[in-house]
Amino acid sequence: MSEKPTYEELEQKINRLEKERSELKGLEAQSRYAVRRSQLSNEYAKALIREKSERALSIKICQIITEKGGYGFAWIAFSESDKAKSIRPITQVGFEYGYLEAIKMSWADPAFGDYPTSAAIHTGSAQCMSIRDQDAPLTWRKKAAQSGYEASLALPLSIDRQVFGALTICASETDRFDEQTILFWEGLADDLAFAYERLRKEMRQRKTEQSLRKSEEREALAQQAAKMGTWAWDIRTGGLDWSKQIYPLFGVSPDNFDATYEAFLQCIPPEDRAEVEASVHAAVYEGKTYDIEHPVRCPDGTLRWMSERANVFKDESGNPIRMVGVVQDITERKQALEKTKILSGMMPICSNCKQIRDKEGRWHQIETYVRNHSNARFSHSICPECAEKLYPDYDLNM
Repeated sequence: MSEKPTYEELEQKINRLEKERSELKGLEAQSRYAVRRSQLSNEYAKALIREKSERALSIKICQIITEKGGYGFAWIAFSESDKAKSIRPITQVGFEYGYLEAIKMSWADPAFGDYPTSAAIHTGSAQCMSIRDQDAPLTWRKKAAQSGYEASLALPLSIDRQVFGALTICASETDRFDEQTILFWEGLADDLAFAYERLRKEMRQRKTEQSLRKSEEREALAQQAAKMGTWAWDIRTGGLDWSKQIYPLFGVSPDNFDATYEAFLQCIPPEDRAEVEASVHAAVYEGKTYDIEHPVRCPDGTLRWMSERANVFKDESGNPIRMVGVVQDITERKQALEKTKILSGMMPICSNCKQIRDKEGRWHQIETYVRNHSNARFSHSICPECAEKLYPDYDLNM
């Protein structure tokens, strides 16, 4: 028959069971805390990736902190570079009882020490403050206490060691921010700052692209109005890059025209091709100016005139690698000049009837030829010598 345990043995057993139960509760609490922290981290990471604006990201992060993290209040502020070095709240989620409206913060020394957020921005390090530990609570502590908060953790947000704001979290428990928790939130604050940097870079890139697009649109309209386009020729490969304004000038489409130097030459009438090639060669290999006018025969048979100017670029060894230029349709100008040109050069005239022979070998009355090849108009009169011979009885001075 076994002996009954003594009172001391029963007491020791009870204490041991109580200790084991306490340890088990602690493990269960740690397990729940670990699960909550894991869930919070996952939601936090999703927000950093999905949100496409600073405001949307800020609101989502504060919602996750209060709803998933179990904290009473979270807010994000950016530091200003004004004279007062003020701090501008941009997002707040949770119960705060007029806390942010009641205070005006600055990260300027020495004022920064009164607020955890100011101190975090000024020092660039996490600031954890217990609200009840102060002997003479300031306005922000009074408001925080009225909201039921016992502790506040402010985490700086920085890019390349330049602090631009802070994430502040308020808790109802004084011991909510232990060392491990602070390290956890410091890591998430760094991730948030990185996300802000990414969004700002994307915003700058979008603005640059929009500005570039507007500039390109203005340039395209100007080129279209001037019947002008730009081109770049890779001398080594023969590849030719035309702006879209050039294709209609040559009467072709990007869909059915292979823009190469050889294809460009095929657009020039055979009798003018050698002259253009010689000008290109002189510019590329002799350093001469490329400023020429040449005709272009369009696929529909239309003859147009182009004016081209270009510069040649060379590599470090002095070898030509690229030629960049502009081309402009000057057909209308050529036609206008043709209509208003002045007669010049040798013109065969019949010594008897005074008719003029054109370049095709046909003979024309002088009046007809001059009228068709100039802007002159005729009125008939008689010179004094002819008048004297033909009309000797008339006094033309009357």
